[in-house]
Amino acid sequence: MARYADDVENLAGHLTKADKEARGEAQEEVNKMANEYPTPTPTAMLNKEEQLIFENYAKYSDRFREQDSTALTMLAKNVYKYDLLSITLDGMYDEDPSNPECGAIERRLQAIEKQIVQHLTKLRLTLGDRQQLANEIAKEKVELKKLAQLEAENKPAANPVEGLWEDDEDE
Repeated sequence: MARYADDVENLAGHLTKADKEARGEAQEEVNKMANEYPTPTPTAMLNKEEQLIFENYAKYSDRFREQDSTALTMLAKNVYKYDLLSITLDGMYDEDPSNPECGAIERRLQAIEKQIVQHLTKLRLTLGDRQQLANEIAKEKVELKKLAQLEAENKPAANPVEGLWEDDEDE
């Protein structure tokens, strides 16, 4: 598994001042994306509890857009299922800890938990994912600055003799 990216303030590596500035700008962009696109809406019917979960996650970040609606809807449904199964399992353990159905419910909870983590990762809700996104944007900005610098260096210099030839033609 890849190592998570660190905040600009917590960097341990050696970066140039320009790299740190680009990384900081990228982090700010990730943290406060412009509200240019419509906000997400559920893509499936949700009950009241699922709707509340959906709205809480949708409010969690201002960068969620209409394209994230399906992932947010599935996340809300899975979190709700996880809560219900967890409550059921707790009740079963209270009644009879040796109940053979407990194992099946535990396996189902583990499967739902994996789905929840997948949706969280897809939506980049974890801290590491957000920092990794900022790191990717920063690297892209640094590469663009290097490219612009190389283009400026490779630009042919004006030949001072050409200006003299044009002056001679006028006379």
